[in-house]
Amino acid sequence: MNGFCTHSLHKEIKKRVDYIDSAKGLAICLMVLGHCGYEGSVRDFIYTFHMPLFFILSGVFLGKKDLRFSQSLKKNAKSLLIPYMFMYLVTIPFGLAYIKIKYQMPLTIVDCLVKPVIGMLYGVDHVVGECYFFTNRPLWFLLALFLSKVVFDVLHHTLICIQQKSNISGWGYLLASLLSLCLYVCLSTNNLNIWSVAQAALLFPYLLIGFMLGQIGLINIIKEAKVQYKIIIASVILPCIWFSTSLLGHIDYNGLMLGTYPALTMLVAVLGTLSIMILLSAIRILPLVVLGQETLVILGFHHPVMDVIKYSMSIIGQNNYSSSFLLNLIVSSLTIFSCHVVFILLKNKVPFLIGK
Repeated sequence: MNGFCTHSLHKEIKKRVDYIDSAKGLAICLMVLGHCGYEGSVRDFIYTFHMPLFFILSGVFLGKKDLRFSQSLKKNAKSLLIPYMFMYLVTIPFGLAYIKIKYQMPLTIVDCLVKPVIGMLYGVDHVVGECYFFTNRPLWFLLALFLSKVVFDVLHHTLICIQQKSNISGWGYLLASLLSLCLYVCLSTNNLNIWSVAQAALLFPYLLIGFMLGQIGLINIIKEAKVQYKIIIASVILPCIWFSTSLLGHIDYNGLMLGTYPALTMLVAVLGTLSIMILLSAIRILPLVVLGQETLVILGFHHPVMDVIKYSMSIIGQNNYSSSFLLNLIVSSLTIFSCHVVFILLKNKVPFLIGK
């Protein structure tokens, strides 16, 4: 892919933290693979940490700039809400085709023009609701991240003011995490959710964990550690996480499921994120660095792109996704490559629509 090798791209990468982009790139590739339909230990392993990783890495960089709340809100809306609306609206036809084929539903004009828009405003990942369609399921993540960042800004500015009188800011973040988890339990048990608030409440503690790790200088600590130590640590932690999947049970952050042992699930998610960061700080993989800067576009477009590829594969009789890892790998690779092409086109023509 020529897009991987341009001079301007190398120059842009140098301004960023390579291994953070690599971690994001690996996580988004694993997400695509996990959404492809394969059932087994590989999927369970992916789901233990891939969503928390994005929240933790987002948290690491929070609080670095002294922005007013209004400035931060505008920045987050530009980088998350505008891409959410753009990618949702553009992919509505693909989502409607998916609904028609999977649910065997005759679609009226109201179904095609009104229900998807209501779904976008409602922002909850149920494909078919009573009065709405949510036609691009993975986009729940952008809403959850936006809400989490807004709540963090309010919390952070409040605790800064309090800290001037008493040194309790650390306890404040811990209390906020506990209250967030209580909100998640309340919303999930009572089936109350709008704008992915329940998912945001569940994942918000990871954002705070990332923030606290950023405050102790995690980025430089990992960067300056010896390579052999990094490889040893990652080689020990990642197999442990792999074997823990059978103990944890089914984990799905979008589905608000934390497995059999929720506390252990959260610990494994943090350790998985740290081990990925440590490993990729020791081994630089340029394609992952590049894909790490394209995660938002891959997130928003991979579902409809994957559906088209799967439909094309079914024509030639290839549809055994639940058991064929090789077929999942092929479809995932084609999906990621296609999304990479989409990213290049959008970045060159309308970068503001993808948060650039």
